[in-house]
Formats: sequence, structure tokens, C-alpha cells
Amino acid sequence: AVVMERVVDMSAVALLTVGATVILGTSGLGVWGIAALTGAGLWLLTRPWVWARIARWSERNPKLGDAARGLGTGLTSLGRPTTLLVALAIGLTAWALEGAAIKILLDGLGFPVSWTFGLWVFCAGTMAGVLSALPGGLGSAEAVMIVLLTGAGAPAGVAGAATLLVRVGVLGLGGLIGAVALPTWLAIKRFPIAAAATNAATPPAPPASGEPPLNPGR
Repeated sequence: AVVMERVVDMSAVALLTVGATVILGTSGLGVWGIAALTGAGLWLLTRPWVWARIARWSERNPKLGDAARGLGTGLTSLGRPTTLLVALAIGLTAWALEGAAIKILLDGLGFPVSWTFGLWVFCAGTMAGVLSALPGGLGSAEAVMIVLLTGAGAPAGVAGAATLLVRVGVLGLGGLIGAVALPTWLAIKRFPIAAAATNAATPPAPPASGEPPLNPGR
């Protein structure tokens, strides 16, 4: 689930970046290359024969082979067209809204841009952050966004402020949601277990004296 979520996320960002690049008419050979590699990676991850070969290569290490087979089974199951399309639609919507956020911030800071340009800047920076392999893309994503904005004529202060605000919004809001969701999930998970344990420990009350037991068939 984690691997597929990351790959689908990257696929959504790549598609949005390519779309914005085409609309803006900018040169984006690197973007096209990354998008092609992402699509190829998504396709390979969902091929059973890929994981069968990896499992065979890992025969000397049974645990590694079992892990490869399990991962392959899960990814193949998640690779069904319906599942992928729904996940991709959610990813496209989420990343498009985050791209819209930097456009709104830039407008408020006195440097109005188009929706497409805001989306392009945000998604290109996000892709750079993913490729850097740093946690959350910290440092690399911000640097690319600032370079793209200043290259388009934005004052350095405006570019830095918009980038900082949108990144704090994206990462900070995600962290806040996680901080609320985790204890909530743990509480919900514990509740039915406790209720089931209580019910199991409490024997049913015997029928009152002189009364026959309930017969559901009558």
C-alpha cells in the first residue's frame, strides 16, 4: 500500500507537470523523461512476472524471497485498473489544489500568475523534491520553486515567502491531520476489542424459573 501510494502520487504530479508544461509551451524534455520513467515504473511494479523473477533471484534467502512474493501479490492486486484510476483521480485532485494554493498566495503577495503557472511551479518543485530522496523533499523542492519564480520575474522576497507558506501549509497540515488521525484510529480500534472482550466475559442470563427458553423457530 505504501509503495503503490508513493508511485501513484508521483504519477499524478508527473501528469500535472506535463500538462502544465504543454499548456505553457515551455521546454520540458526533463519533465517528459521523468513522466515516462514514472509510468514505466508503475507498469513494472504491477507485473506478476517481475516479482516472480525477483523471488527466484532471492532463493538463497528464503525470507527475502517470501517478502518479494508478498510485495508482488499486494502490488499486483492494487494494480487493477479501477483501483489505479480512482487513486490517480484523488491524487490529481489533491495536487491540483496544492498547485492552486501557491497561485492564490502569489496573487496575495502582489505577483499575480495564472493557475497553470502556479500548478507548474508547485509540481516541478515537488518532483525535484521526490528525486532528491530527502524527507519531504526539504530543501530541494523549495530551491526549485524559488528559482522558477524568480526566473519568471518575481522578487526574491515574494518567491521565498510564497514557497515557504505553501510548503508549511502542505507539510504542516499533513502532519496536523496525522496527529489527530492516529490517536483517533487507535481509540476506535481499541473500542470494539474492549466491547467484544466484555461481552465474552459476561455469560448470558439464565431463563427465569418456570419459563421455557426462547425458541426462535416458533
